[in-house]
Amino acid sequence: MTTEKPAPSSTKLTTFPPHTNVYSYLYSHPTDPFHLSTYLTRIGLPHSLTTDPPTKSLLDNLHWSHLSSIPFENLSTTLWRKDLTQSPDGTSITLPLSIRPQDIWTKLVLQNRGG
Repeated sequence: MTTEKPAPSSTKLTTFPPHTNVYSYLYSHPTDPFHLSTYLTRIGLPHSLTTDPPTKSLLDNLHWSHLSSIPFENLSTTLWRKDLTQSPDGTSITLPLSIRPQDIWTKLVLQNRGG
């Protein structure tokens, strides 16, 4: 019994357009809450990396810096920490933990917490 490899798929993968550097890509999306300079500061990398061409070495450096600067943390779920907001009648409303990108950004980068 022989097994044949499936024929290559005719569907084409969607890729991002080429960019000269990381900075130009990230800042070409102004609705994105992601601010590269703040993130680089958080993970301890120099802002000069934003002008470097994307290379495997740059990606390795970025990845390692993220892993060594933003630790795994599950305090929010362990302690069941929730955001409290005030309703119009003055009572507190307990909201579930958020996984919105803006809230994750705030937690990891602005509040200096783990993820």
